[in-house]
Amino acid sequence: MKIRQARQAAPARHRATPLPHPRSDGGVREIIRRQDKPPERKGSEASALATGVLRSSGFGDWHYIAYLDQRTILLARNVSSTHRERRIGSIPWITRNPGNITVSQKPEQETGPGPREAFRQGAYAKGGTTQQDPATLRYAVFPSVAEGLAAIWPQLVVLNQSNGGKLTLLGAMKIFKGVEASETTGVKDSYVAEIADLLTDIILEHGDTEEGAESGPGPARSAARKAALAILATPMSQLSASDVRFDMARDALVQKEGGLNAPGVTYHCAQGFLANHRTAYSDAQWTAIEALKASVPVLGELRRVLVCP
Repeated sequence: MKIRQARQAAPARHRATPLPHPRSDGGVREIIRRQDKPPERKGSEASALATGVLRSSGFGDWHYIAYLDQRTILLARNVSSTHRERRIGSIPWITRNPGNITVSQKPEQETGPGPREAFRQGAYAKGGTTQQDPATLRYAVFPSVAEGLAAIWPQLVVLNQSNGGKLTLLGAMKIFKGVEASETTGVKDSYVAEIADLLTDIILEHGDTEEGAESGPGPARSAARKAALAILATPMSQLSASDVRFDMARDALVQKEGGLNAPGVTYHCAQGFLANHRTAYSDAQWTAIEALKASVPVLGELRRVLVCP
């Protein structure tokens, strides 16, 4: 299956921007939009970041990451819940880390080549006294979604290099999954299998076919599946960050890492709460968001965390 030339010619840097599209399963599709290459950064100081859980009564299930240097705080609810209905936002969303890259709690303790790369790509330093939320300590936090997204390719490159430089894209993604004891070979196989399914959908949506991702078995889907598997089987040495094949595979990885979840809530010292789109949430989720935004104690707590003037 051929990929449309218009997509192939476009620059391959992205910014994950949530555009809600209701689906039959109640989920929300976050579309990856293109933007210019993010600025070069060498990482931000740990003191510029604060993490925690709200202390205001009745809101203890809301986690936050405060970007103190930006006077902005992102909030997500029940980030560790396995029930989509209970969650609002996600760890990749709140950390501006679409690939869900994991790191050590302190950069100087990092031994793996992949996680060390995250700090070189601009992730905030870890180990600050204001970083108190155990739910987010092990994840890289980036100053912007664009920088978090751009960090995925360098991460895969160093994983390939540290494994002899002979990995396929699929092989690099298996290592990218993580090194926790629970992440067995079976877990990693399942991980890349789901990425293959999502990549098949992306090819159907953007390739030379009018069938969408919801189409059932048929020639178009079979061709898209074959193309997806061929992309994942491509040696890393034959790819680059600007290659359309990696471009789509990265989109699939981001979706797998939580890109289909509804976004959380953003508060800015000068702008207040930013708007959330009603259609992105269930009734229960929307009620929880409205209660959060209407709470005077919550507002006061957010402003204290951000040290708003």
